[in-house]
Amino acid sequence: MDLSTVLAARDLACGRAGQSALPPERRDRLDGAQALTVALDAGVRPSAAARELYAVLYRSLPEFAERLEAGGPLLDVGSGVGGTPLTMFERLRAIGVEIVPGIAEEIRRRAKAAGAEDQLEVRAMDARALDDECRFPVSFWTQPFFPAETRAEVLAAILRPAACCWCRSCSRRCPQRTNRSWPTGSTGGSREPLSACPRRIWPLRRRQRSSGPRR
Repeated sequence: MDLSTVLAARDLACGRAGQSALPPERRDRLDGAQALTVALDAGVRPSAAARELYAVLYRSLPEFAERLEAGGPLLDVGSGVGGTPLTMFERLRAIGVEIVPGIAEEIRRRAKAAGAEDQLEVRAMDARALDDECRFPVSFWTQPFFPAETRAEVLAAILRPAACCWCRSCSRRCPQRTNRSWPTGSTGGSREPLSACPRRIWPLRRRQRSSGPRR
């Protein structure tokens, strides 16, 4: 990451500091250029250090890593400008879903520079419109970059039977395993998404549905 990227992200954060005091519905949404600034600041360029970091995470998620090793295909929702996994697994094919056209173009450029453009298809679209049926055995979702009111619909759109989903979370407080449940509106099936935060990784458990009357 270069200094200009860090400074641009800092200036953007300072300029929007007052937004945090407002309720979510009153906050201004980022425009395309601002979203690209955030993506560049948050993204990890493929490098030896990045691959080592990912390798540590994958050792904690053997089922996820095995599916990447097998070639996926991986559904990367909110793909940003990363792409490190493509340089770790030669057989891996991925579909990147990114709603901001400028970010989608940047990940294409980086994939080409890394020699991985043939492994990646980038779709500039709203993830809620995904309609691929049972195609992706493994997926990764950068949940914090999605508005809260869209997350249930996104989760319902990306999860598939027997699929493994890793959900990135930036929460500073990790909830207890037994208290996690799927967002209202998500669907059932044999799915076991994972959520990750800086301190631990835990599975999101599907809420048990009662067949009896509601009270």
